[in-house]
Amino acid sequence: MSMGRNLVILGIWATGMGAWAWWKYVRIDDNLSLPGVETHAANRKPPAPGVDVTWKWTSESTWLVDQVARDIAEISLFASNPKASAEDLASLEVKVESVSNSDTSYLVSASANRAKKDKCSTTLPLGHHLWAPENFVPWAQAVQKGWKITHQKGKPSNPPAASGLELAKKLLEPTSTVLMGESNRLSKELNQAPLDAGLHDQSALLAGALALREAAGAFSDARPALCRMTAHLALAKCLAPQSTPERELAEAILLTLACRQVDALERIEKFPPELAAWQTALKLRNTSDWRLVEKPGQVTLLERREHARALITCRDASALIKTFEETPPADLPDWSRIATEQNFSVGEGHVLANGWLEREIADLAESWKAWSGKDLKTDNLVVILNDPPTRCLGRNQNGKPALEVLGWGLVAAGHQRHLCHAMDRTQAFLRDMWGVPDAAAGFEKQVLQHFAGMRLLPFALKRIATSEKLYRTAVEDASALCRKQPDLVTCCNWATLRQKGRFSAQATSLPRAQAWFTRELALGTAYDFRSRYIDLGTLYNASIGFWDKLAAIAPYHYDVTRSYLYKKHGNSPTLEQFHQVYAKLEEYHLPVMEHISTNLKGDPKAYMAYMTRICQLNPDEFIDLGQYLVEKGFKEDAAFAYQAAFETATDRVAWANHADWLVNYYFDNGRTDDAVKIATAAAEVYSYRGLETMARLMERMEKWEDAAKHFAAIGERYNDNAPLIAFLERNQERDPKLAEAYKQALAPIFPDGIKDATLADFKDAPVDGVEFTSTSQLLVRSGLKLGHIVVALDGHRVQTLEQYLVLRNMKSEAPLDLIVWDGSAYRQVIAQVPKRKFGCDMESYIK
Repeated sequence: MSMGRNLVILGIWATGMGAWAWWKYVRIDDNLSLPGVETHAANRKPPAPGVDVTWKWTSESTWLVDQVARDIAEISLFASNPKASAEDLASLEVKVESVSNSDTSYLVSASANRAKKDKCSTTLPLGHHLWAPENFVPWAQAVQKGWKITHQKGKPSNPPAASGLELAKKLLEPTSTVLMGESNRLSKELNQAPLDAGLHDQSALLAGALALREAAGAFSDARPALCRMTAHLALAKCLAPQSTPERELAEAILLTLACRQVDALERIEKFPPELAAWQTALKLRNTSDWRLVEKPGQVTLLERREHARALITCRDASALIKTFEETPPADLPDWSRIATEQNFSVGEGHVLANGWLEREIADLAESWKAWSGKDLKTDNLVVILNDPPTRCLGRNQNGKPALEVLGWGLVAAGHQRHLCHAMDRTQAFLRDMWGVPDAAAGFEKQVLQHFAGMRLLPFALKRIATSEKLYRTAVEDASALCRKQPDLVTCCNWATLRQKGRFSAQATSLPRAQAWFTRELALGTAYDFRSRYIDLGTLYNASIGFWDKLAAIAPYHYDVTRSYLYKKHGNSPTLEQFHQVYAKLEEYHLPVMEHISTNLKGDPKAYMAYMTRICQLNPDEFIDLGQYLVEKGFKEDAAFAYQAAFETATDRVAWANHADWLVNYYFDNGRTDDAVKIATAAAEVYSYRGLETMARLMERMEKWEDAAKHFAAIGERYNDNAPLIAFLERNQERDPKLAEAYKQALAPIFPDGIKDATLADFKDAPVDGVEFTSTSQLLVRSGLKLGHIVVALDGHRVQTLEQYLVLRNMKSEAPLDLIVWDGSAYRQVIAQVPKRKFGCDMESYIK
């Protein structure tokens, strides 16, 4: 389509993209099925001293209840007079107030056009969980009784309305075209019969299908869809208490999205045969048991998407990409969205990021075309994306009041989240993994050119910025959204603003996250557990009763079970306790298996046996097994493990970065040909350490030109000539050519030659040197800090970063002998750090 030509977002990948073609204050109410977490009064203080907020709601929980109650009231008001004017409908006032300190009971009231409609009011105690539809049935009944609304049956349509099971079948291929087409069809019917229970069941099902598709990492937000589903299901239950298969399906989806896994699975097991594919898909989503699908290419799109998510959750991106190679999937952005929610390798990044943003734009265009009937144009892209979030009652294409199952504001918000996720993960790949700063800067420029002004963009820019100026602006703009529209901000994104990123700037006017997220977890659910547990940090002192019940509702959620393991059994669980807590996951969940394996490291025999199972699922684990065996002194076994990694590992960069031990082992044991074979393969990956492995082997074999060629390749690819210079320095006496090359290479870096230096040589504050511009644990443990300036290394003067790197590389394992200016005095520091590296950023310092 023309969008691919007009919006050339990813042209910066013209070179190289074809390569390797892809987480304290609590009180517990034990009367609830899952104890509600009441926030300590300290967390209910104002948002932050000196920070003004303009929040429409007092907390996230109040907002969520308001969204459900408001949808029910608006739909009911519309049903009482479908021809009412926009002004009459706009007169509706809905008020939601928490009447308990724990946000478990609310007073809800509504009134509209007071001359005709009396005020309706009721108290809603929230039982079971926040999004349980039965919580809101009394509100639907109160509104309809108070406003004297008569129940309606669906009006016949021509052609007849699709049944809920027919809709469920169509949603097995949940593309944007299908989702928006069914929304258009269902919206039309709902406007004709706004109190038809069956249509509300279908509406909840459709909203659930849209939410199931979401995979936006830190930006993922199922809350609006969950509220919409709850409203439709509450109305359906009020209008027709007897359940239907499509209602059971919708409620199972709701329980799945709310992360009430046991309840969801109980519903799923009762599905009729017609919902077999849905049964598989939802089992996959709740358990992540990827074994449920044997042939991904022979199942529905819904099943394949959930199978992909299960593979990413329980295994890794390489397992998913392998299925792509066997049976290529539909050209959708879903696969990149899902795969990048977990860690991925450089090679996998090439596959996942290549053309991703273009696929997101194409998907947006597909949704827009199906909803509006118009082609998407780049000149109004941000306007379309920034359409305000909508509820079920909105305005149609003619500007008249109408019910829309998937209103454009709801859909556009989802596209924004996915676009931001794509920007975040793509930049992480370019800048941090692949290491191509020019491409990263170009990508940032393209994002600003096409998406400036997009509502959620500041949160993405905070993550992808390559300059401090842009970073600071993004942080402040994102903080402004937290002050004005907290309902649009996920817990993870909010917390990120308090965290130090690539630059030192932090938010200066950011409200406390706990002032909005007064309940760490949505009542009775494990929804968004990982982010809320880690980022809010207020669940750590919850009672064991809370954790028992949380684990009971989400026993397949790895982060829940892992946290529960330590809450239940302390910091040193026994092997039996590991097995007990992880009973439902151990057979197929690789992170669980890896966690259990750590308990076996004291027993090499048991560890090796268990790692054999792990390596069958992920051959990359042969690398870690090899490292372990080297440390334990089992050299022959280590060689076997590293050889297996050479033959089967999918992360070739990780393998190449660990190939040096096997190369040296083979060479030391007279297997020169095998050593060369392994080293050659490592160099072909073209990683820093892969090239270095080959270069060092050639050096050992006294093949000076070949060694120099590979050391030079490191300089060309990674802009680091220090390894080459160190090689030349080590061997300058062996060959006159090497001696001459050493002089030529050293001259631009040390114009006056390498000068000796002692502590006594330094008196006044330095005018040049090398500054630590970030920090690390190794730096702190060495008694150093951000801002300290190195002026000498290993007895030689250092004036630039390049000089520091050259001198550092001239020794391999010796401690770093530093002379450092700490801001007030010079001192000598001996730092014993792995590979003579602190793991932090350093830059040349000039006063």
